[in-house]
Amino acid sequence: MALKLTVKINSVTNLSDARYCAGMGVELIGFSIDKNSPNYIDPLRFREISGWISGVSFVGEYNGANPSELMEILENYSFDFIQLSENFPVSELPQLQIPYFITSSIDSKTIDLLNYRSAKLLILKLSEINSEVFKLIDKFAVHFDVLLEGNINQNDLIELMANTRIKGLSLNGGQEIKPGLKDYSELSEILESLEIED
Repeated sequence: MALKLTVKINSVTNLSDARYCAGMGVELIGFSIDKNSPNYIDPLRFREISGWISGVSFVGEYNGANPSELMEILENYSFDFIQLSENFPVSELPQLQIPYFITSSIDSKTIDLLNYRSAKLLILKLSEINSEVFKLIDKFAVHFDVLLEGNINQNDLIELMANTRIKGLSLNGGQEIKPGLKDYSELSEILESLEIED
């Protein structure tokens, strides 16, 4: 299955999510590597999940701002990308060997995102969708491949695809009801709407 947009699933915690998303054409699967996060995945669990999945790229999600801590954490994982917050001092990471993404609120006034031009992706968190947001998205899309994160329904998605140059979406995974049992109705609605028809 191929999708019209790049899709990243955030903070995956179980094999069911990872396998479902890979089968639905998701390109990027994220895992939280923040030990204080409720979605934290330790290195062993990451290897167990990622070992069953192929055809996707794995993203380590780090929300801290400590370069030495990040480098220590990454020694125990094998990611294709690392995702950093807008306050991370990227200039202090000349030794980072994998490409990185930056996450930011679309209305952030305190961070100059152009300092992160070497980022492979910019994930913008939306609180609302309107014409002003369309302009901001396209402003950032000049410099970055932009993925949008937020409460985006099918109608919003149609409007965003028609009026902006977004590269894709950043969607949330979730907890299993019990091992192997999960409700994917909300996620499948978005993914199926992005499916490229034969």
